[in-house]
Amino acid sequence: RLTRLIKKAELHFPGACIEDIEYHVDRKLDKALITRLSTCNYTGDRRNIIVLGASGAGKTYMACAF
Repeated sequence: RLTRLIKKAELHFPGACIEDIEYHVDRKLDKALITRLSTCNYTGDRRNIIVLGASGAGKTYMACAF
């Protein structure tokens, strides 16, 4: 069922995974924050995630990973 739903969502990166995010120093990513967000506790608190960054920074990949 999950595979079918992912395919139906037509995600740009259907195989995106939080574990594959590259934490290079120049990307200025907070690994602790991303790990905390990966628990999806923000949904229970009725909160959203806003991903900001320059073109080519990996925003779409991160959104698909979540």
